Amino acid sequence: MAGEDGDCGVLDVALRLFANLGYDGTTTEMIAAAAGVRPEEVPGGRNGLYHAMLRRFQDQQLAVFDQVPEISAEGDLHDVLDHLLDFYLDHRLELMVWQHRGLSDATDIAGAERDYRTPVTERLFEVVAALEKLPDPEMWISVVTWSLTGFVSGGIITQDAEPADADDYRARRRFRAFMHKMMEAVGPR
Repeated sequence: MAGEDGDCGVLDVALRLFANLGYDGTTTEMIAAAAGVRPEEVPGGRNGLYHAMLRRFQDQQLAVFDQVPEISAEGDLHDVLDHLLDFYLDHRLELMVWQHRGLSDATDIAGAERDYRTPVTERLFEVVAALEKLPDPEMWISVVTWSLTGFVSGGIITQDAEPADADDYRARRRFRAFMHKMMEAVGPR
């Protein structure tokens, strides 16, 4: 494996495994086999890749939040919502990793919430506080987060045998439209 590009490829493979199997269900050997490298070529092993994946997602989220003031100045709260939905729907695997953590996965990795989630949450609250006044920013952030996580992991529950999942373009459009209706219902008055 050569340099950063190879490391990024292994990191992406590890992300898919962590999202689908959890950290506890993934081994360094599994990552190596899926990436087509030897276990000793997995940079930092399973633990190192987990931290690298969390750090990369943290950096990506902070960069997305840094764009919100400009989007808000040029548009409205709906534009901000679209910006955030676009990002998180394109980062479904990372959301699934955090969902695994919420189910007591990777408990031997202490401090992940403090190191990787808290800075993101703090920045998100700064950004939301600077937007149009919302009646309850904590609930707004929570409901959007819950909705995203539920949609990513379970799709839209339908009367059909199969839910419409986040890979389905029509389901995404339906989810986005509903999120906008919900924002109008709870938005500034």
